[in-house]
Amino acid sequence: ELEESEDTENVLIADQYQIRSTKTISDAYISGNSDDLTEEEKKTLDVAKEVLEDIVKDSMPDYEKEKAIYEWIVDNVKHDGEGGIVLNTDDVCYPLGVIEKKTAVCAGYATTFRLLVNMVGLDCMIMHSPEKGHSWDIVKLDDGCWYITDCYFDIEGTKYGGFNMVKEQAAVSHEWEADLYPEANGSKYCYAIMNAESVSTPEDIIDKLKDPFNSEKSVYASVVIPKGDEENQGKIQYIVNSISERGWGFDDAATETTYFENGDNYVIELKKSFYNEGGISEEDSEKYKDLEEAINKAFGDMPSYDEEYTEDYVDMEMETNGEIYNEGMLDSESDSTDDPAV
Repeated sequence: ELEESEDTENVLIADQYQIRSTKTISDAYISGNSDDLTEEEKKTLDVAKEVLEDIVKDSMPDYEKEKAIYEWIVDNVKHDGEGGIVLNTDDVCYPLGVIEKKTAVCAGYATTFRLLVNMVGLDCMIMHSPEKGHSWDIVKLDDGCWYITDCYFDIEGTKYGGFNMVKEQAAVSHEWEADLYPEANGSKYCYAIMNAESVSTPEDIIDKLKDPFNSEKSVYASVVIPKGDEENQGKIQYIVNSISERGWGFDDAATETTYFENGDNYVIELKKSFYNEGGISEEDSEKYKDLEEAINKAFGDMPSYDEEYTEDYVDMEMETNGEIYNEGMLDSESDSTDDPAV
């Protein structure tokens, strides 16, 4: 039925990056027979085998194998960036180029993750948004359930934030056509749920998230709390939205606070990631110091986007008479609270 509705194995992403099937390669790895592979497929198999030999052991449970693959990709493969000159799109969207050059676009992360988890015996499909502007993965683990993983999402954001998401969680930041893919309805291996600290009152959320929020390094944290009655839910939503608003106040970091429903509970996620002004790392700045001086002389110094944003934000706040502006999340009348903890 899936094949009749759309070929999910061969999709063009962003009108530029071709997703191709790698099933012949993973099948050859599992069978131990690579005779029928093309030369390119044999090279891909060889580099992929080297990765797995370094990070995966046969004794590992499926989840640990998947997590090791995810961590290798996120830790080792850089994002190609927007506006870069790509002479060979296969280098950034096909596993051979991604593994060799350690650079990828979203399609490259998705196809490389799929190949490696397929090679260790896990079912995996590549998902994409309805307009085919972004791609990621959905993988089946030994509980018989499917989980959504977006490696690109975590390169751009916080590690583990897009790892093994359930459908409610992924829907906060992703869109897809549900009929094309299995339902991500597990919870046993959802990273956010597995690693969440359990709390019983809304006020506990404040205590659990204050340290991650104020961390001086990138951090992922999650909290699980019973929904409770309507008043309790109102407090939870108010706290989450209030923390989220304050996440815009950092000059050198992005902090996102979201929540999703899981049965009778809410799972709250806080993701804090630091970034470099202009996308240039300190390592590159030092390495290309002479170039930087020449560029500054010709084009002027790098602008401080954070300062410009802060000024715009202050102006907007003045225009709204100092009230919190957040597209309706916090209404000054209906969502106000007298709780001193909040």
